[in-house]
Amino acid sequence: MKCTSIAAMIMIPLLLLAGCGGGGSTADTTQPAFTSAVIAGNTVVLTYGEALDAVNIPAASAFTVTVNGTPVSLASAGAISVNSVNKTVTVTLAAAVYSTDIVTVAYADPTAGNDVNAIQDSNGNDVPSLIGQAVTSSAAPIAKGFWGGTAGTVTTSAIVLANGDAWLVFSESGVISRFARLQVAASGTNFSSSTGSQYLLQSNTKETAAATGTFTEKSTLSAVMTATSGTTTLTNLAFNPRYETAALQADATGSWTGSFGGNSSSRTMIIAATGALTGTSTTGCSYGGTMLPRPADPALFDVNVTETCVVGSPTVLSGIATVNAAKTTLSLAVTTTDKARGALFMGQKL
Repeated sequence: MKCTSIAAMIMIPLLLLAGCGGGGSTADTTQPAFTSAVIAGNTVVLTYGEALDAVNIPAASAFTVTVNGTPVSLASAGAISVNSVNKTVTVTLAAAVYSTDIVTVAYADPTAGNDVNAIQDSNGNDVPSLIGQAVTSSAAPIAKGFWGGTAGTVTTSAIVLANGDAWLVFSESGVISRFARLQVAASGTNFSSSTGSQYLLQSNTKETAAATGTFTEKSTLSAVMTATSGTTTLTNLAFNPRYETAALQADATGSWTGSFGGNSSSRTMIIAATGALTGTSTTGCSYGGTMLPRPADPALFDVNVTETCVVGSPTVLSGIATVNAAKTTLSLAVTTTDKARGALFMGQKL
């Protein structure tokens, strides 16, 4: 009988296990296929044809989103998220878009090979780059913008932020008499507000206020605001396209002075190039805080300030500010968190 070595006997099953007869599997090297891009509000959702890796997500810098041909900023934190089950990548923008805006998205795969942080499937296959991909809009109409108009002796300037925070300033016979802060929500082209506050500047009092109305995006807005002291009808306030012009820190840098209390007192605000805000008033109060461009609403600044006066505890206020097109007037409106107190400042550049 011929003897077979131990080594030979071991090799036979090993060779069989290596795939004789076609029992092996083929590695997945197929790139996930792009299927759609949709935007609603401030989120662009990219959908692919298979489950994605939700752990090794791509960098925000790999994406470029344009609105009406202009690149826009992504959210400052958490701009990119991946949902493996839904096969989606969500890109969050700093600001919500209008329903009529034309949006594109681009994605740059880091290298020609497979990368650690990229849009990829569970086997590490990167998706191809996207170049100027058109995005389908499912965005609802949005009332954000600068609005203004005059009815009789009342001139209204209104600002509606992308988050629905609305600020209204009223001038009566040429004198700024009051301002209001409301939170509005849109349903189609109608909107209504939860209970907000109106601040009467001459009597230094605060009252409740609410509003309902209609709007056409980037065109006109009409509303009825009901407050304790009476009703104000706003008819066909016109959209001001300057809302879409980005505010620059340099526009606000400098010293601004305005009067209040029937011109009996004055207040000076100084805005540094860094956005630091300091100030004083002739009533003995001082101010400290920040005023920085607001990413979600291009032409506005976010304001956070603490007022410290001779009597009473310091008051923390927050709100918004704008600088007019001529860069000569600073308008600033702030309230406390509970809206119990509010302040309006209109200053001329020194």
